[in-house]
Amino acid sequence: MSPRINSKVGAFVLALFILHLIVILSIIKYFTIAAVNRGLKNETSRIRVLSTGFKNHDFWENFIDSSEEDEDELEERKTELLSTIKVVNSKDEDEYEITGPLLTTTKIHITPIQIWTSYQTSHETTNRVQDLTTTTPATEKLPTLVTALLDIGRGKWRYYARTISIYHNYMFHVLSLKLPLVAFVDEHSYEFVLKTREKLGMLDQTKIWNITLEDLPLYRHINVIRGILENELTGRRWQDNWDNATQTHPEARSPEYDLVVNSKPYFLYNASTENPFDTSNFIWLDAGYGQGKPKNFPDEYIWEPNFPKDKVSLTKITPFYDPITRYTIDKLYRQDWSVVSGGFLAGNKQAVQRYYRYYHWKVVELLFKHQMIDDDQTILVMLINEYPELFNVLHGGWFDAFKLFQ
Repeated sequence: MSPRINSKVGAFVLALFILHLIVILSIIKYFTIAAVNRGLKNETSRIRVLSTGFKNHDFWENFIDSSEEDEDELEERKTELLSTIKVVNSKDEDEYEITGPLLTTTKIHITPIQIWTSYQTSHETTNRVQDLTTTTPATEKLPTLVTALLDIGRGKWRYYARTISIYHNYMFHVLSLKLPLVAFVDEHSYEFVLKTREKLGMLDQTKIWNITLEDLPLYRHINVIRGILENELTGRRWQDNWDNATQTHPEARSPEYDLVVNSKPYFLYNASTENPFDTSNFIWLDAGYGQGKPKNFPDEYIWEPNFPKDKVSLTKITPFYDPITRYTIDKLYRQDWSVVSGGFLAGNKQAVQRYYRYYHWKVVELLFKHQMIDDDQTILVMLINEYPELFNVLHGGWFDAFKLFQ
């Protein structure tokens, strides 16, 4: 065969090979896109199962537009819907409400099995842990300060007693911060907050909610919490590897305490939803933050902090070389050890509302799947390990927020 014929045959074979390769790649692309679309449709189908019984169909259609959402956005919207479900009393089944900031908008009926299945569907866990420290601040106007104080009878406790007057002395310094304020308090503290902010000349930058424990979404679980604590303290469920010293701790003895401290994300959620002062960022400070010591607060109570966008900022109090990733629930539950401070949290609306949704379902999981309840610091560590991309964690002391975020 001549060299000229060999050249033509070689060119024909090469062209045929390239043609086959193009066909194969096109087939792979087609089935990949089809698989992704089927996945998104399946996600939407699972969500729409919950739509039965919704009276406000416009709300539902605006909430979910499955055809154009990517998986992350769809999952976030689904979780947002599920986590705003609040239970009220009903004879035959649990009645759930879609709620805004302490306001009811519509109702649906879901059985306990459905709500747990919804939780498992909406809750994604990631094992990826990235660098948690973000140094790029977002330039915003002054944030809204959020705090709360409800009297749970702590002044009469045998251990860790603290009267409401002591809390008012502590809270005075928090109220003195020159920031817009949203406060959630009961009848024992309403007048105190009102008059304090008035004397400080900041009443026009103050919104006060007069509430009770019964107003909190987690209150419906108060008897479940009480039963868990009683079973532990009577020895029926106390584990040998737990620290006996924690039996005197508030989180191991008082269901009301657990209810209030685990409602911090809900207070932030409410403040960010209403946003009465039209701010971009929101700060949570415990009413007793700084323990009433002026040295723990900024000069003249002026604080103009910056926070990274779409993250929840907080403080880690264990040594910098102690990784959060090593802490599991077994290493924290009923152990006399704190990894992070729950007294300070901050972030923009998107971050704190996402945080509330994750936090709410983590509490539900602990209560009904593990028969556990702990304070907010333990649950914070669990969420940091599951959703590291959501958090901006800086190392510092219990009351170092004013120094770390400027």
